[in-house]
Amino acid sequence: MRWPGVLALGVVGGGSLLCAVASAQFPMIAPAASGTAAPASDAAPAASTTEPTAAASSAAASPAAAATGTQCFPSCRPGYVCGPQGTCVSACNPACLSGFECSADLHCVALASTPASTPASASTQAKPADEDYYQPTADQDRPYYHDRLYLRLALGFGGVAGKFRKFSDGSDPFQFFGGGGALEIALGGTVARGLVLGGGIYSTSSIDLRRKDAGQTRAVGSGSFTLLGPFVDWYFKPDGGFHLQGAVGLTSSTVRGSGRYIEIQDFDGVGAGVMVGFGYEAYVSKMWSLGGLFRLQAGSAKLEGVDTNSKFEAGFISPALLFDATFH
Repeated sequence: MRWPGVLALGVVGGGSLLCAVASAQFPMIAPAASGTAAPASDAAPAASTTEPTAAASSAAASPAAAATGTQCFPSCRPGYVCGPQGTCVSACNPACLSGFECSADLHCVALASTPASTPASASTQAKPADEDYYQPTADQDRPYYHDRLYLRLALGFGGVAGKFRKFSDGSDPFQFFGGGGALEIALGGTVARGLVLGGGIYSTSSIDLRRKDAGQTRAVGSGSFTLLGPFVDWYFKPDGGFHLQGAVGLTSSTVRGSGRYIEIQDFDGVGAGVMVGFGYEAYVSKMWSLGGLFRLQAGSAKLEGVDTNSKFEAGFISPALLFDATFH
């Protein structure tokens, strides 16, 4: 057993001797390898330092992108986040009005070139379609315009002139005339821009009705001539004051004799007539306007005696100047 032990000891000793010889013959090999690896080691940390900085910047500029997997390039500016489609969207919810932008602290602030009073002018924004049937355009954007309910009350002065004819008792026809008051009451609604339809009463009366016959005038009594029927009133501009009106309908005529002439007692009758008028109004409040108008009526009627069987026909024309108040 002594020879195997000696042999093993010889092998180990020989290996150690070879390593010592190799180190003595090539002393720069190990340091050179170590010196070459050192720069690579220094470069690796530099690359490692740069990459985390870029990643952190991208994540900070677009937190939404990290959640959706999308990225915006270049990064969104403050007040915006990267949306699902890879585009920058406002970070404020709900979004800011026109003329405002979302700040970094998620508040809507006015743009530098836009006055801060811009949001107060909400009246310049489009109104809902169901608010009014008519929406003024930019050049008609005034506070008041004619729409919806229409009510007119008017009083003034007028006259009446005409002819009594075809007396049943054979009396001669004669002309008549007189002056007095005028009245108008109309109620309707707006059906289109500046166009009103409805019904009205248009009346002229005289407390001093006179007859003219053979160059002489004599007192007859009093009379009233009233038109009742549908009307149309058209404003040239929906927010303006000039308007044109017209009506057709039944006429109610009344003559009350003075008692001094047997041929003229008390008579009532009905017929047909027309009316046209032109006027101007100015708003004094949101719904009320005041103005004046010129009106002209014409008609005819068949009259019968109240206490007698006498009958005759009357044709008349009646101009009038009125002052009106209109709710519209």
